[in-house]
Formats: sequence, structure tokens, C-alpha cells
Amino acid sequence: MQKTLVFIVPHTHWDREWYLTAEEFRFFLCKALDEVLHLLDSNKKYKFTLDGQLLPLLDYLELRPEMQAKIQKLVQTRRLCIGPWFSQPDEFLVSGEALLRNLLFGIDIARKFGGAMLHGYIPDAFGHIAQLPQILRGFEIDTAFVMRGAEKAAQALASNEFLWVGPDGTAVACHVLETGYCNAADFTFENLNKWLLRFRRLTSKDKDLSIPGVLQSLAERSRTRAVLLLHGCDHRGPEKLLFTTIKKLSKTLPQYDFVIATIEEYANVLKKVLNNKNAPRVCGELRKSLRHPILPGVLSTRIYLKQAENVVETLIEKYAEPLAGLAMLRNHDFQSFLRRAWSLLLQNNAHDSICGTGIDEVHQEMMRRFAQVRSLANFIIEGALTALGKSLASEKTGNGSVLVFNPLPWSQVAEVEVYLKDIKANYLQASDGKLIPLRIEHHRDIQRCENILQGVEVVEKRAIVFQDEFPPFGIKTYRLVPKADKKARFTTLCTTNALENEFYKLQVYEDGTFDILDKETELEFRGLHVFEDVADRGDEYTFDPLPNDRTVTSQGLKGRIRPKQIAPWKAAIIVTLKLPLPASLTRGRAERSKRTVSLPVRIMFSLQSHVKRVDISTELTNNAKDHRLRIVFPTGLEQPNIVVDKTFAVLDYKLPQPSHEEWEVEQPVPTIPQKLFVALEKNGQGFAIINRGLPECEVTEDGKICLTLLRAVGWLSRDDLHARKGHAGPPLPTPGAQCDGTHVFNYALYSYKGAWYSSGLLTAALAFLAPPVGLELPSLPLTKRSFISLDREEIVMSACKPAEDGRGIVVRFYNACGKSVQVRIRVELPVKEVWLVRLDETHVVPIRSDSGVIELMFDRWQIKTLKFIF
Repeated sequence: MQKTLVFIVPHTHWDREWYLTAEEFRFFLCKALDEVLHLLDSNKKYKFTLDGQLLPLLDYLELRPEMQAKIQKLVQTRRLCIGPWFSQPDEFLVSGEALLRNLLFGIDIARKFGGAMLHGYIPDAFGHIAQLPQILRGFEIDTAFVMRGAEKAAQALASNEFLWVGPDGTAVACHVLETGYCNAADFTFENLNKWLLRFRRLTSKDKDLSIPGVLQSLAERSRTRAVLLLHGCDHRGPEKLLFTTIKKLSKTLPQYDFVIATIEEYANVLKKVLNNKNAPRVCGELRKSLRHPILPGVLSTRIYLKQAENVVETLIEKYAEPLAGLAMLRNHDFQSFLRRAWSLLLQNNAHDSICGTGIDEVHQEMMRRFAQVRSLANFIIEGALTALGKSLASEKTGNGSVLVFNPLPWSQVAEVEVYLKDIKANYLQASDGKLIPLRIEHHRDIQRCENILQGVEVVEKRAIVFQDEFPPFGIKTYRLVPKADKKARFTTLCTTNALENEFYKLQVYEDGTFDILDKETELEFRGLHVFEDVADRGDEYTFDPLPNDRTVTSQGLKGRIRPKQIAPWKAAIIVTLKLPLPASLTRGRAERSKRTVSLPVRIMFSLQSHVKRVDISTELTNNAKDHRLRIVFPTGLEQPNIVVDKTFAVLDYKLPQPSHEEWEVEQPVPTIPQKLFVALEKNGQGFAIINRGLPECEVTEDGKICLTLLRAVGWLSRDDLHARKGHAGPPLPTPGAQCDGTHVFNYALYSYKGAWYSSGLLTAALAFLAPPVGLELPSLPLTKRSFISLDREEIVMSACKPAEDGRGIVVRFYNACGKSVQVRIRVELPVKEVWLVRLDETHVVPIRSDSGVIELMFDRWQIKTLKFIF
């Protein structure tokens, strides 16, 4: 009789910071890994998988550097499996490029120790993005081990193993951890009854709960006909009695072959079984819960973290890395500073960190890391811009100069803010002789420490703002010119409660709502921008509404309207109002308090000439507790086609059909994750809301877009929720998650006719995210240059960075839409070779460049990476 193979994988799942800080957890980490290394040293058959991430090992070696040689030997012999991730990330709350750096850094560091575990082990992420198969394949990873969000797919197939296929058609062999990554946490001979009780909670009640019954059930769910038991759990050390357990079970259950293994060993069996054309396939995003909740409330928990993540990701990806790449051509090396910035940011990308589901001290430390990343990125940007400026031929004009960089591969008209040391001009002169008016920001002064290595000098600077058109992914220089002021012609107009430019006409009301007419398409939308507030009796993981709660809205409030002609090219209307809200939940948490507080709100609606987009900035002071605040845009587009910007793709979204099916652990929610925008289309009309760092939205059947601004809760976890069964973590108070204080939210409106991919929506959204950046420099010649440009708006340039090997720069593009696209990429750089490379930057094939033009065909939702060698 052939024995059933039982793979027992000793492991730990190490949340670096959660209900303790990283430093507090490090005390227990050192103790656990000391024990792991002792077991590995004392028993040559023992193996250990270190959670698919490098960060715990790096934290350990900071305090135990003498253990590095031993660890390297264990990694080289595959008894200690490390990587491929740097940290175990949340996939929805960080950028696609952050996920790539996570793998790039994790695999690179693991190889220095002796080898990376090239398997997509992601046991506890709160759902999985559609493009993860393509991402994993770009690093030669052809398997995925997942849990949350994938169980419904496994249930439909009556098997926990299938080929998981991304939107582009890329597939990986996927194993769903249906019984969790702790399914053998109590697997010792003395605790087998406790172990069996775990399966009573995780399997159907009619299953045979004997040991052979459980093992047989697990084997039947697997296409390998083997059993995978993960012997560990959150912050667990190794089990010393494992060998005794295996020895006793081997005698009592001779039909099973119990072996201590690693994830790698099981993955090799899994790939063989699924490597055939008849293997079942599951396509797209995995985000439907069954027995393990996906905890969707984390999308809006501690919203300030999500906004900070968005800010620093943009600083690094859109400015610091591209400018460092361009400066590298002038022999300036910022690579070590970029690596430092990324290593700090990737610490914040761990799922319990960026999800905001820890104690307050954890997230205070995160904000300090975000501040460090911001400082590093800003110094790289300034240093690289200075290097670019110095590479231009100097002209001794006696006047100051300004250098501006546009990070997008299309030309864009935009406003730029630059800080100047000594403002003696009121115009900027461009290379074509055109004089551009500037606006001096008299209340925007800063003090900077400069000339550090020559003796520090404190310099006062004041902001100027101007608008111009900037070349695609390029630079443009200006000379500061004093001229007699002439009467400016206003191209964007405002009256008491109306705004107008060549694209839009807005009518704004006292309660902060507005009507809008798209003058190009003649589309009209009314009653937009309603504040909507409801109670939230949930915790950091789960939004939990009150039954029969009364929704509070801003409709009908009497605020104050003030028009503001900011500049000839820009006008705004500012609405200030007070939103009356219940102060909190009552002590019994069954209703909202009768006592009310007023949230001061300031909304600025602004238009610029030559820019088709309505920019909205809302500043508010949150002094209420236990609530969720959203902005609602009732478009009137009923039962629309919905498109959502996602990681490396813009995808259609179908509203879920009403279901009377009883949920097991978590009530399904209508909110969904987004990146840059969500758009509704109906009968050739399109309406989109663009955002910066606001990842949670909802679309209703009658065409409302609901954008979550904040969710205020006071507990890490509670077990008395209506929307989820049981705890999701320790029941600790987290007053910081109430998000008291002042917040600023930035979002924008864009309307169009036709399909989103040919409407300018994507370029408008990216322009809102990443406007040009400028710096004052002495005596620059007047010039403008484009380094890289695209002729198709469906193709996004997501990265331009110094190559990891220091030879050239790496530029990444992806096709955001579901149709094939041929694109012409014009490169005006001294390129000697062009290579198509994998996501891990391994060379694949050389690419032909004809007089600086590269023609590429992109299949639907395909990612392509090029390496330019100079």
C-alpha cells in the first residue's frame, strides 16, 4: 500500500510590530530564533521556514551578529528557508513598485546569505491583488501559498490547489491554506485532542475528527494527495517535541509517511501536479472570505498612514528614483540613499503596519519612519536636480534660474511651486522668450540650512507658483526676470458661488455640494459632494455599523462661501461649514451619543486654465469618535459599468449580487480597494473621482461614488461585532485610531465621453498625483529637453530607476487596459544597448532602437521592463 505523504513544515509567522512595538517583539524574536538555531544544530533532520520574509532575520542579526556564519551555512544547505520578501506586505495598500522592491530587496539579501526561497509564500495578507501571478513570475517564482480571500475559489473547485491566473494570462501554481497557516500549531502527541478541536472550527461538522479522518480529509482536498501541515503560528517558537510526536504517530499510523520539510519541498510536488493543461484555473483578484476574514475595514483604518504611504511612494517612485537615474549619467551616485529610503519604507509596508492594526506606539514609530523616508527622498531630489543643473552649460546672467522636472512621459500643463532665496522678479522667461507670470506666496516662508560642509548657513526662502507646459519626462529651465507689472488676463474666473474655465462650469452651494457642466461633452451632474457620516462600533479591522443608525449628512447646512481669484490661471471657491455629529457611541455601544460636536470643515474647489480637472481639498478637524465619514458623489448613472484603478491594471468591477447566503466569519461589505481612481460609465458618459492616498471607495447600483475620508475607532480588536465573529487580535484600546485632530484630503473630479482608456482619464489622474517639481539654481541656460516620451495614454511608465547592478537605468511600463496596444517610446538619452529584462532585472533579449525610437507591442495588462545601458 502506498503511504500518504505528510509534509510537516516548522515555521513561525512573525508580525514585526502589532500589539507590541518592533523593539519589544525583538526580545521574543531573539529567544525564538536562538531556539530554532539550537534545534537545527542539534538535529540534522530539522528544517525551518522563516515566514517568507527577511526582516525578522535582519532584526535578529543586529543583536546576534556572531550567528551570521551559522545562518549562512543553514541557508546554503536549504535547512533554513528565507525570503523571498523583505517584509510580508499588504498588497492593496502599497504601490505595485513597492511590491517589486520588496521582492527585489528580499531576494538579493537572501542570496547573500546563501539562497532565497523562490516561492510566493504570503500566508496572512488580507486578500490578494489580481496581478500577483505576473509579479511573482517576474522573479522566477511559479507558486503561491495564500489563505485569506482565496477560500471561496477553493470551495468552488472542491480543491485547495489550482492554477491562479492574472489578468494578462500569467499563471502560478497556487495552494490555498484552507485550514490556516497554524494548522499544526498544537501538533504534539500530548496535545492531539487540542489539535483536532482546531479542525472542528475550520472544517465542516460532518467530517471525521479522528487523526486519520483529518489527514484523509486534507489529502482529498489536495491535488498532490499529500498533506501540508504548518507547524507554527504567530510569534511561536519551535516545538522541541516534534520528533517524538512523529516517531509515535509513525508507529500508530503506518499508512502515513510523516516528514519534516520546508515550503520548497511541498512546492516542488505541487508544481508537478499542476503542470498540465487540464489543471483547474482561477482568475483575478482573491478577496472573498469564508473561514478566514479578509478584514476589509483596514482600507480606511488610521487613514493618515495611507496618506503618508502615498506621499513617500510618490516622492521616491516619481521623483527621487528617476532623477537619480538621470544624475547617474552625470556620474552622481544616489543608489545607497535610495536603498536606505526603500528599506525604511518596506518596514512600514508589513501588513499589520500599513493596515493600521497595531497599538498606537507602533504607528507613531511608523510616522517617524515615513518622515525619515521623506527627508531622504527630498535630499535625493534636490541633489539630483542640482547635478542636472550643473551639467548644463553655465550662463553668467546675473539673474537667478529655475529648473523644473516633469516626471510623466507626456507633456503636461501644470502649476509648479518653487522656493526662492531672494525674490526680485515677477516673471519667468522660458527658452522661447515667453514671459510667464509668477505668484509670490507671501505666507509660505521656510528656513533652510545650506552649505553644510562649508559652514552652515540658515537661509530664508519664499514660495513662488507659476503655470506652464512641460516636456514629457524632461526638464525645462527659466530665468527670473523683473518686469513692470502689466494687467493680467484671467483665464479662469470665479464669482460669488461659480467657477469656470474652458472645460468646466461649477455652481457651488452653502452646504458644500456643487453642480457641474462639462462644456466639452455637455455632460451635467448635480448635487455632488455630500458629506455622509454613520456610527462605527467596530475595531481596527472591521467597520461595524449600528443597526437602525441615522445617517448624518451635510445637505442643507448653511456654510460660508468665499470666491478667490488665486492667479490669472487659477480660481477657487472656498466653503467653510460646521458638521454636527454625535460625540461618540454611548457607554453600552448600542447607540450614538445625544451630545453633539461640530467638525469644522473647509473645502476648496479649484480650476486651472488648460487643465481638465476639478481639484478639491477638504480640511477638517475630527473631534468625534466611533464613526465613519465619507464624501458621496451621486452621479445619476444607474447600473453603470465600473472601472477601478488597481495595481498595474485598470479593471472592471461588477457589483455583487444580493445574497441570502449565511456568512461564516465575516459579513461581506460593498467597499472596495482602489489606487488612483474609480470611474463610472453609462451610455458613452464617464465620471471619475481621482484621489491621493484614499484607498477605500464604494459604488452603489444607483450610481453613487462614496469616498471614505476617515474611520474613527478605539479598539485594536473586539469580539462583540455584528459584522464579524470573534477577535482579530488582542482586545486592546487604541485611542489613536480615533484619528483626532486636523486632516487634509485631496481628490479630484474628471468627466468624459467614451471609454476611459481613450478619454485622458489616466493621464489626468497621474498628473494629479505627480505634478512637476522645481528648484532654484544659479545661472542656467534657457532650454527644455524630453528624455522619454510615449505616444499612447493606455501605457503607464511606473518606474525609472538606477539598475540594481549599477549599469544603466531600468524603465518599467505596463498596459493598463484589456486590449493589446502598440506603443512608440522615444528615448533621447545616449543609449548604447536596450534590453528587455524581467522584473528582477535579469536580461531576457536585446531590443532594437531605431534613431532613439523603440516600438513595443503590449498584450492586455502586460508589464514590460527595459534596461538602458549607456
